[in-house]
Amino acid sequence: MGSHLLKVDSKHSFQVACQALDVIVPAIKTACLAQSGKSSAKLQTASLGVLTTFIDACLDIPAHRLTEFLVRLIRCLGEREYLWFAALLIARKDKVNGERKVVELFCQMGALNGIEAIVRLLVNTRGDSPQLRKMFGIKAERKDDDLAKEKPDDWDVLRFRALQLASSILSSSGFKSAVTEILDEEDGTQLVNLLLEASILTMNCYSSLDVVMPSKFKKNLTNLAEKVLENSLSLLHPSTFVGQVSSLLESKEDSVRHRALEVVSSKLTSSTGPALPATDLPALVSPLVKLSLSETQPHTQQLALLGVRQLSKLLPDPLSLKQAAEAFSSSFLQDISNAKVLGAAVLSVGDILTSLGPQVVARVPGLVSWLADRLDRDDLGQSEEWTDKETAVVFNSFLYCLQKLVESFIGFLNPVLPRLILLTCRLSGQDNLVLGRARPLLTSLAANMPPHAVLAAAPQLLETAITDTGALPHLVNFVADNCRRLERNQLSSVSKQFVEFYTKALSYRSRDDADSEKVDDMEEAIVGAFLSVALKLSLEDFAPVYQKLSNTLIIGDDNQHITLFNLTNKVGAKLKSLFSFSVDSLVDFVISTFKEERSSKVVTSCLESLTTVLKYNKLETIGLDQYESLVSSLLSPQTLGHPGLVPALVQLAISTPEDTNWQHLHFQTLLQLRDERPSVRMAMLSMLTQCVTDRTDTYLPVLPDAVPFLQEILEDDDTAVEAACRNFIQHMETVFGQNLESYFV
Repeated sequence: MGSHLLKVDSKHSFQVACQALDVIVPAIKTACLAQSGKSSAKLQTASLGVLTTFIDACLDIPAHRLTEFLVRLIRCLGEREYLWFAALLIARKDKVNGERKVVELFCQMGALNGIEAIVRLLVNTRGDSPQLRKMFGIKAERKDDDLAKEKPDDWDVLRFRALQLASSILSSSGFKSAVTEILDEEDGTQLVNLLLEASILTMNCYSSLDVVMPSKFKKNLTNLAEKVLENSLSLLHPSTFVGQVSSLLESKEDSVRHRALEVVSSKLTSSTGPALPATDLPALVSPLVKLSLSETQPHTQQLALLGVRQLSKLLPDPLSLKQAAEAFSSSFLQDISNAKVLGAAVLSVGDILTSLGPQVVARVPGLVSWLADRLDRDDLGQSEEWTDKETAVVFNSFLYCLQKLVESFIGFLNPVLPRLILLTCRLSGQDNLVLGRARPLLTSLAANMPPHAVLAAAPQLLETAITDTGALPHLVNFVADNCRRLERNQLSSVSKQFVEFYTKALSYRSRDDADSEKVDDMEEAIVGAFLSVALKLSLEDFAPVYQKLSNTLIIGDDNQHITLFNLTNKVGAKLKSLFSFSVDSLVDFVISTFKEERSSKVVTSCLESLTTVLKYNKLETIGLDQYESLVSSLLSPQTLGHPGLVPALVQLAISTPEDTNWQHLHFQTLLQLRDERPSVRMAMLSMLTQCVTDRTDTYLPVLPDAVPFLQEILEDDDTAVEAACRNFIQHMETVFGQNLESYFV
């Protein structure tokens, strides 16, 4: 039968080839037995020749018929003896698709045949067999010179190929499904155990292989052997898994322990739930804890610790974890120098204690103090020579552990909470992605602490935090987050403590040690935190709170005035027309402020707050005397020329309902057109232009008052001022819809 017949993609040709196969192979086997009697040597040689010949030819078969033909060929020869050999032949002949073809073949041959073939594949290629070298056409002599250090021996390449095939087959979902179906059978269990034993022996063999070959190739060979062991372990029946793995976890070989742990971790972290019966899980605690304490390889120790952590989330009875809770003490953590191992240990401790709950209450405060001590060290990671990434691992694990303990044991942490709050605020204020978990911890503290306890401790905390620009905004937000949990009636009962705290915080600008570059940011954070809670109060309850703060700040220095006006600006923007309860007071504040010479910062904040409040409120209760005082204050020498004056005057004009008051404001504005400074005259023209737009109906009656002043400006020495005046007149003509030339004849 020629290979051309196999290449033909027709059902008839394929059937002919299969029939020929059914005739030829038995005939060859019968002839060999007749010649050699019971000797199998000649039969084996002939069978291997047949197998080689047919595989050379059948690789040209169309892909959709190849697997069926190979199955038929190997069954004719004998699956037990020749499936493993066929797999290697296919992989060597077809370096591109050979591995895929072998996996498909094994899925069709059945799980029992497949496992036995993999065992033979591992065992037969483990040693350097002259007979197998000959069968595969590999030179018998091995080079142990410098050339071998650059290029591996062909036999070692074949070994590598065998491990690749074994790993691919064992990781195939189709093959694993087939194995699952036979695990309940005695033969299936025995074969899987035999495969596991062969995998361990193979891994040990390659890890200690003493032949000359490229170091990278040897490492890859060893890694593949370990992968085969890992994949073999994944086939174990759940009922036998724990026993088998427990013995492997006590192996003297580091690689065996490591791979066993990886399989355990995979089963415990399965997305579909643990692949092991819940009743078997407690048996894993002791070997994992023992390995966590005794392992010298950092990565393996890390895996063991994380395995215990995962168990703490899955065990039906947390009492099984008491051994782990006792073993993972502060002294154990103290002795760990590897960053990743320490991180894994702390994560495990946090989840273990959380699972055990009240049974370990006595241990929790001490652990929290120890974690806080380590986090508070400026040289954390430096003495251990950790990298930034390793330091990040430790920080995040510590903070996560603290968060778990806070959520579960908050009622037992009172002695250490103030320190923990301050530390977390400080860490949250650091501009470092390493500390990204500090803010969730602070949120957790705010969510779990009773508000009365927070407010009682808050003043003392503020004394320490107020000198730390990183911690301060997080502390005031922490207090706000905590109080926001309260209902409106509950908040009213603690409003006194709440106001006292934020009054003290709002004194930050006036402190000698305030950071001048960050003072505005700090104040904005404090005001924002305060209002996020205070505005939850009813208007009747909020009004006295605001009034109390205002009365405290108004008697202070310029810095406190700035704070007051910044606060008022925010309140006015939030409440809008509801701020009418304090408009009169604000007017009084403005008048009293400008009775003395003030800094430009005070002037700015004052004008901004007045502008904001008047945007939403009318001056309906202001008498003429008070109104005149307000206008006089706004048009004082220290405000004229300030960029915030025009918006304030415009809003004052809009919010003035009384004609008498409006006429007074208008005339006082006109007087400023005679100011020596062109910038002031330009500003007043701008203000008048806005008034014409916004007070169209009430401006025409006062226009005669403006005419003499405008006639003067039309002859102004400054051409820009003169041009602005002409534009103003044109604007009025447009708005009023009439020619105003007669006014200026």
